[in-house]
This record gives sequence, structure tokens and C-alpha cells, in this order.
Amino acid sequence: MNRFKGIILSLILSATTLTSCILTDNTLGSAYIPGNQDISIKMADFDLPVTLKMADSLQTAVSANFIIGSITTDDYGTFRVGTATSITPLTDTILWGEDPVFIDMYIQIAISDKRFLSPEQEFIPQNIYAYELKAPLDTTFIYNNSITELSYHPFPITSRNSIYMGGDSLKMHFTKEYGERFFSATIEECDSTELFVNKFYGLYFRTDDIEEGLTGGRLNYFDIAAADVRLTFTSTNEAGKRRDTSVAFRLGEYLSLNSMTSESGCMVTDNPVETIHYESLSGIKPHISGAALHSLMQNWAEENDINLTNLVIAKAILEFPFEYSGNYKALDKYPGNLFPCRRIRTTKHTLYTPIDEIYDSFMNNGSLNRSLLCYKPDVGFYLQDLIKKENSEVTEQDDLWLMQTISHTNSTTNVTTYYPDFTYYNVAKFNGTSCERNPKLRIVYTVLK
Repeated sequence: MNRFKGIILSLILSATTLTSCILTDNTLGSAYIPGNQDISIKMADFDLPVTLKMADSLQTAVSANFIIGSITTDDYGTFRVGTATSITPLTDTILWGEDPVFIDMYIQIAISDKRFLSPEQEFIPQNIYAYELKAPLDTTFIYNNSITELSYHPFPITSRNSIYMGGDSLKMHFTKEYGERFFSATIEECDSTELFVNKFYGLYFRTDDIEEGLTGGRLNYFDIAAADVRLTFTSTNEAGKRRDTSVAFRLGEYLSLNSMTSESGCMVTDNPVETIHYESLSGIKPHISGAALHSLMQNWAEENDINLTNLVIAKAILEFPFEYSGNYKALDKYPGNLFPCRRIRTTKHTLYTPIDEIYDSFMNNGSLNRSLLCYKPDVGFYLQDLIKKENSEVTEQDDLWLMQTISHTNSTTNVTTYYPDFTYYNVAKFNGTSCERNPKLRIVYTVLK
């Protein structure tokens, strides 16, 4: 045990010299070390076998943001986001009275953020539409592609054009026909979320694309928890008096789902030689096959007469370089970090999850390095586990998808969990596989004897 600890300590200390300008002779004194205890530190670089793939089935059902919008670019085509959400009563008791007559129904919701790729797009007018879903939302609706045009009725239930200009809030009025439907809700239905959502299926919100032939657009992030939905009406109360009153509803209390589509699928390729494109959320992603990486390490080991079972990886990084365009503001469109995630498929669900290195504070989380013009996430644990596997044990679940990540800390337990970012839109371009500064895997290792 002491010898193993000494090996690891030596590896860590030696790995730290990679960032130093001091030249270190790692073989100094090696002549006095028995051959079976030699732990020389070495480095190796590999060209990364990068491909481009679409990130389908991204989980978007846990977002607190009510996202509506679209962005069109020359490179990626049009990216669209809409939101499907449940609608439920604020209280469990609603007294409609006799002969209820519709006056108005509206939603008012505050903006929490906006996303656009050029400043002149911040306040462009956008038509926002609401539609009634054709079926109730349930726990199977969890992915960016769970909602399609067939999921909602084709005619808007907004009473007039709702134009959002990028201000502090959005207000939309619903049609009389839609509002009157709620008068049929019974006491039992208002008292049971399950009964209510199976009668009133919920809403889907979207916007128009920017005018054909133009580029631009905006994604709007609304605070769904602060949404105010009001139905005002007049009816006769128990005292026989006619009176005006209103009832309130919640959006997303039962379920809220952001629906996303991207046209960047035309960029899918097995060898992006010139440019590696990145579009966040459900768009095109740098992808690394676990099988290809496993084969790469096996071939290298055979060529260098290395037994992979004796290989100890002290450090491993993925390096994705890019070139400076001359416009420093262009980097504001780039993701704040890029980190390898795996796509885990079960019989019921698909889940993207960052590799374990992200939970180690000593590891590089792939933050944007503006001075070196690259992303350099750590993958040492992942690679060590990968090389231990037999060929038949490597599956698609060992593949890596480069994604921006976000974290959430549970205030009760103070536990932080990391997820792929399913909220914010970014685009980026990296050097392709044939460029002079191409994507690399860099490792620091030793071979136990």
C-alpha cells in the first residue's frame, strides 16, 4: 500500500510540472532504482477521432424557464424553442356560481432572460401564440422532441395578436371559447390535479421564425413560477346577487416541458476536417466514439510494447482549440465551458450525464480559456476505466458528447449535481481534424513493472 501511495504521489507531482516553464529531468536518479520499481513519467499526444452528431432526446422537462423563440443563422439554420405546460387551479375550491359569463382570460408573465446573437435583435417584435394540447401531459413527456406539431391543435387560442417586443413582461389574452371551457370544471376536478389535467390538457406556446431570407431572432426566458393566469367572469352567487369575480391558475405546477428543434443536423459527419461546429441544447455536437478511443489506445500500446493493464494515467485532457476571429465579442457566443458527457440509455429513459471528473475540484471543468483559445477538460478517470475494458465491453454508452454544463445545489443537503445545460443557447466553431492546431488527447502516464 505504501508503494502504491508513493507511485500516485510521484505521478501527481510530476504531472504538475507540465504547466511550469522549468525543465525537469524525470529520469534523474533512475539508474539507482531497481528495474521493477521504475516509475518514469512520460507524455503522449493523440489526434482525437472527433465526429459531429445531433444530441437527440435531451431531457428538458425540469426547467423552471418558460422558453419561447427562434434564432436563424447562416451556419446552423433555424433553432426553435416552444413550451408545453400544464394549467391547474391555484386553489382547490372554485365556486363558479349560477350562469357564469366570460369576461376575460389572460396570462401575464415576467421576462427573466433573453438570448440573441447580435445586439440589434434584442427588441425585435415577435408574435407569440398559444395552442391547446390534444392530450394530457404525463411523465413520459421529458425530452426536447416529446412535443411535435401533431401534439397540439393547429388553431391558436389567443384572442388577438400577442406581440412581444423584448420588454419586461408578456401579456396574452385567451379566446372566449377557451375560457368558457373551465366553467365545466367540477369541485372534484378542481380538488384533484390528476383529474384536472386529464380534462384540461394544457397549453403549448411558440413564436414565428424571423422573416424568410433574414438571419437573427431571439429566445425569451420567462419565469414560469411568477406567471399570473386569470379568468374573470360574472355570475350569480348564493345570495342571488350578480357579481364580477376572478379565479387564478398556475402554469407548470404539474409539468412543464421545453420543446426544441434544430436544422443543424445537415452538419453531421464522421470527419469534420476543417471546422468542428457546436450548437448548444439539441443542436450539433462534437462527439467522440468510445470504441474509436479504445482502439486508438490499444494500437498505441501495441506499437510501444505497453501492457495496458500496467498503464497508470496520471492526467488526461481533451483539447479543442479554435482561432481568434479578430472580434473579441464573438467569444461571448461561445459556451462558458465544454465538458464530456455520456448518453445513458435504459429501457425507459435516455439521460446525458457528465463524466465523474466534473465532481473533482482539482480537475479542469472545460472552462473557456480566452488566452489560450481552447477548451481543455480533464478525462483521466474516464480514460483509465476505458482502457481496462475488453473490446466487447465497450458500448455507445462510452461515447463522449461535448456539452456545456450547469450545476444545482440542494440547499437542504448542500449536495451539488451537474447536468448538461438544457437552457441557454450558444454556438461555437473549433479547429477541424486536419488543422495545424487540431483536437488532441494528451496524457501523462507511467507503466508499472
